[in-house]
Formats: sequence, structure tokens, C-alpha cells
Amino acid sequence: MAASTVRSCDVLITGGGPTGLVLACLLAMEGVDVVLLERRTQPRGHSRAIGLHPPALAVLERLGLASTAVNEGARVHAGAAYSRGRRQGALSFERAWPETPFVLTLPQNRTEALLSERLEQLAPGALQSGWELTEFTEVPNGEQQGRQPIQATARATNSGSPDPGVETHWEAEILNGADGPHSLVRRMSGISVQAKVVDDTYIMGDFAQPPPIPNIAKRQRPFFWNQPVLWSRFRYPDGCAVGWRIPAQR
Repeated sequence: MAASTVRSCDVLITGGGPTGLVLACLLAMEGVDVVLLERRTQPRGHSRAIGLHPPALAVLERLGLASTAVNEGARVHAGAAYSRGRRQGALSFERAWPETPFVLTLPQNRTEALLSERLEQLAPGALQSGWELTEFTEVPNGEQQGRQPIQATARATNSGSPDPGVETHWEAEILNGADGPHSLVRRMSGISVQAKVVDDTYIMGDFAQPPPIPNIAKRQRPFFWNQPVLWSRFRYPDGCAVGWRIPAQR
């Protein structure tokens, strides 16, 4: 039988992506006892999301991470669209946010690493990797009898553990779901979501050496429309990511 323990905190967050990490850092800065559960045991191996817009950089500034991110990333000041070898138009990012006149490209796995390091500084041990929320209940007012209102259960996900089925029971004042598009927290809370299914396929790959594209400025993000495929290149300091959008056959 799997072992079980009970722990408590003020705020329990599930999902250790950028959203959960940022929230955990902000709460820890205010002295809140926060715990962040993340089912992955290892950092992501690919770039995933790349662009950090000025509002995101403002949050990183509040966390003391903006200068590091900017130094490690690449600044993109404009976007341009090309088709059949000709430039069709361009859009500058500089006028929308004059104080930060660019979009920063930095792989998401590096952004997550910076946030994880900052959280460990603010609240050592707050990030609990290898744990996945499996269920929770909210104790009604008047029935708590000294217990905190949120009762949650998390299961160890590390298959290499001597006891991968071990469970931890949590008590918390607040449960926050930062667990992505298939959120268990949202589903169990009965929170509806309006979603539109897009049949097109989107493929993204990381490259150590950016493919050469003549006559394209380094501070520009190009989009190429080779009907019916739309593709774009996202440059960052030690490589780039290329994304392709392929329309579904109709």
C-alpha cells in the first residue's frame, strides 16, 4: 500500500509552467506560504513558446529577472510578411510600448529555469517536482472544524522512485490551477471554457544554426506565405525555432 502524508500551506498551485512559477514567485515575495506542484521531474527539452512581450518583461522586472532575460534573449523590433519572394508589409513593435520597444525571444525552457531559480531563492523547497494533483474537495463553511477549506491529493509521478504510487494529502486556504488547457482544477470546479477546434497542423522545430534567409534584418521576425503553408522563424542567441502552419485538407 502506498505511503501517505499530510502537509499544509496557504496557497497550493498546480502546474509549474511560466504562469504557475510567476504566481508562486509573486506570492513568495509577499511572504505567503506557497507550494507549487509540477508533474514533470525534468526541465523541458525544447523551446516551446518564445516571445516575451513588454507586459511579461515588466513582471520579470518585478521579480528581478528582466535584465538577465534581456541579456540572454534576442530583441525583435518588427515583424515582416513575405510571399513569393516579395515583402508584402511590415509592422513595428516600437510604437506600441516605447519604454520597451521590442519583443524578446527567449526559449520557454530558459524562462522557466530563471523563474525556478528565483522561486528557490524566495521560498526554498516550494517547487515540488514529480507530483501531480489527482483530486481535491472544498470543505463547506461550518464543517471545517479547524481544517483548511481545500483538501487535495497529489500522486508521485517519478516511475523510477521505489514507491511511485506514494500520495501526499494537502490542506490549503486557496488552490490555484495553472495546469494548462486540460486543467483538472477547472474541470472539477465546473468552470466552463469556450474552445474552438482548429483542424490545421502546427509544427515547430529547434535548430542550432538558423537557416539562411537573405535580406532579412536580424531584429526582424519574418513570416513567409508559400500557399498554402505559412511559416516563420524565431531567432534566439544560440539558434532559432521555425514554425510551420499547414492548413487542413478540405
